[in-house]
Amino acid sequence: MPKKNKEKRYVVIQIHDMNKITTTKRNEIKEGIIRVKGLLKKDEHWVTQSYEIPLNNFGVFDSDIKKRLMEMFMYPNLIANSETSRFIKKLVDEYGDILPLKPKNLLFKTTRYKKKFKIKQRRLK
Repeated sequence: MPKKNKEKRYVVIQIHDMNKITTTKRNEIKEGIIRVKGLLKKDEHWVTQSYEIPLNNFGVFDSDIKKRLMEMFMYPNLIANSETSRFIKKLVDEYGDILPLKPKNLLFKTTRYKKKFKIKQRRLK
């Protein structure tokens, strides 16, 4: 019997809106995590449009995947893969909480589209 060709399912975390982007480039960061960069129409510079993470990295195979993923985004220590766990923590620190975008698909979005910059405070004498 021939084996079925299984497609990799990805969890997409969107940062910028697709409507503002003309062309895209995809490159793999680590362990299957793909960064999709897009060229903004208005400013004509490259920004990170989204990240695609394989569903296998999360270790979720239940019927209620979306609810389980939301729980993992709130508590990244529950993620089985350590690289993915660190990556989700970094995303939450930089872009804010991860919220669902489409109810049927594995699409999510961040609350911010710009990184949070940490301000160093100086003492005044």
